[in-house]
Amino acid sequence: MGSSIGFSEQDPPNYFGNFYCRMRANLEQFLINYTNALVLRIICPISDDFNEKSVPAKLIKYSKIFNAPNSFTVIDDLWPLISEMAERNITGIYNFANPGTISHNEILGFYKQYIDPNFNWNCASQEELFQYLKAGRPNCELDVSKLLNHFPSIINIKESVENVFKRLQKNKYFQ
Repeated sequence: MGSSIGFSEQDPPNYFGNFYCRMRANLEQFLINYTNALVLRIICPISDDFNEKSVPAKLIKYSKIFNAPNSFTVIDDLWPLISEMAERNITGIYNFANPGTISHNEILGFYKQYIDPNFNWNCASQEELFQYLKAGRPNCELDVSKLLNHFPSIINIKESVENVFKRLQKNKYFQ
């Protein structure tokens, strides 16, 4: 991971460790038969409102994190593209993530830098992680070149996540 060569839209799903992933893979197989369908593969969403389902909001609650580079979808960057994709009649399967990868350590580093300078965290080994997770988690890099062919100005994930925390700080979300 972190190689800029990730899973493409042509690669079949290869992780079925939780209900959500199994359901998404099954739905994708069903929808691929429709030439007018648009399937967006959202992965590990991050939002400016620090929603409890957003990755950073979850990470700060964990006593230990697993530090692996991963693809992420910054909702505030990509959500506006959906209506444009519909207007252009773009169809098919798209990895709907910001380009590049970022680790949990890097995300928490931005949290510490912009929100809470006293925040600290520990990293867990993969063995430790499996002991306290309710369901497995996929860690992967998605190839977003197909999406970038339509929208070449999508911001790299590291810059985008830093921008999220800058906006949170500016909006005094945590005060």
